[in-house]
Amino acid sequence: MVNNEQDTIDDFNTMSVQTAVLKNSFTAILAMLMVLIYNVADTFFIGQTHDALQVAAVSLATPVFLLFMAVGTVFGVGGTSVISRALGAGRQAYAKQVCSFVCGAVW
Repeated sequence: MVNNEQDTIDDFNTMSVQTAVLKNSFTAILAMLMVLIYNVADTFFIGQTHDALQVAAVSLATPVFLLFMAVGTVFGVGGTSVISRALGAGRQAYAKQVCSFVCGAVW
């Protein structure tokens, strides 16, 4: 069953803070693990070519990739903080605007 918007808001109103944080942080943890696995697999398969230039290219591109992830995380964490405070204050329209901005800035 797909949760609609009201179900999500009801979850935040009825759950304890710890449960809500745990439920919503699971997807972030899963995403970070997937990025880690992707980077390890990428380095492994490129290392199989025995070409030092390709391995060096991956080694140079990884910090840039991580920088982009850090910027996305800043928008994501800051945005979710603003969204949660807006929902707590009953300002659902403002929360939707912030969500649209954060998603547009990250993508």
